[in-house]
Amino acid sequence: MGDTDGVMDRNRSGELLGRSAELMVVEEAIGDARAGVPSVLLVSGDAGIGKSALIEHAARRGDVTLILGHSAHIGGEVMPLAPVLDLLRQVRRSLAGDPAGVEAIIDLVGSGPGPLLSPLLELLGGSGGGAVKMIGVEDLQWADAATWDLFELVARNLLDEHIVWIGTYRENEPNVDVALRRRFAEFGRLPGVRRIHLGGLGRSDVSEQIATLVGEQASSTLVDGILTRGQGNPLFTEELVAAHLAGEDLPALLSSLFSADLTALPPATRSLLGIMATVGRNTGHEHLSSVADLDEQAVEAAMRPAIDARVVVVDPATDAFGFRHALIGEVVYAELLPSERKRLHRRVATALVERTSTGGLRADEAGEVAFHLDRSGDH
Repeated sequence: MGDTDGVMDRNRSGELLGRSAELMVVEEAIGDARAGVPSVLLVSGDAGIGKSALIEHAARRGDVTLILGHSAHIGGEVMPLAPVLDLLRQVRRSLAGDPAGVEAIIDLVGSGPGPLLSPLLELLGGSGGGAVKMIGVEDLQWADAATWDLFELVARNLLDEHIVWIGTYRENEPNVDVALRRRFAEFGRLPGVRRIHLGGLGRSDVSEQIATLVGEQASSTLVDGILTRGQGNPLFTEELVAAHLAGEDLPALLSSLFSADLTALPPATRSLLGIMATVGRNTGHEHLSSVADLDEQAVEAAMRPAIDARVVVVDPATDAFGFRHALIGEVVYAELLPSERKRLHRRVATALVERTSTGGLRADEAGEVAFHLDRSGDH
């Protein structure tokens, strides 16, 4: 998909929306680096949530150099030490250090992380004199093992360099790989590591972002609708506003973004997600089992990959399954064939009636059954 983090999450004055606490953490790290105490910063969050925007804004405010190497993820494969090479090339261009020295380090890339450590630390710490530099790797969830090893080695061996060593990653991706998830957890416990997790923006910030995008204050109905669907993600908000202005329903970019996550899931899992999308709300285990005509263990086995990938979350208050983002459910439903939708709506209606057959249907339950029957073609 490429970089989905550089989105419109600023207001009309150019200030970052709703990130004052997080910005303070980054500025504290910059302050330590100015004093000769290097900092390590991990920034996590979903795609489009504003990780890059936060770091870039802090760098501009602090008037510091920002250089980030990008992990390459091509066709599902990672390129070994790609972000390190990217980082070194940017150092060569922007810091105006010793080009020959940079080239010498680039020549060492094939030797692995160990031989790279000392010359890389010397280069990063010495280039630009005593000026603070924010340097690191974006999209660590796609980094290969050698890049991870070097990233950790640098973090553990910083002494008095005027550096903020940064790593960003998408929180949902490490959950697919147990080893990678463990590595993030262990690294986050190192002394001096600051962690920032970015969640969705609140209603007032979303309203301000929409006003910036459309050029005027938006109606409460539009703000509430986009907030419900986009859940405060700046990228989602931007795409939903663009779709609204174009008279479209589901933005193509978001559909593609979520489809990539869904395609990686097993067929049995995607089948249950289709049921959840058809139900249209958080779905309890028993109801899902009834509609799918599967026993509880089969449902658990099929749902586990979706939970591990954070496509689905469990509501702690009700133990019901729900999509991590409402838009995921919309994408799942949109990808169902018309015949699948009709069949699933009828099965949902039948399961609702069977569940309440002993005590009769309440008005709200009857309305839900009628909705699904209508969608099944039974008018």
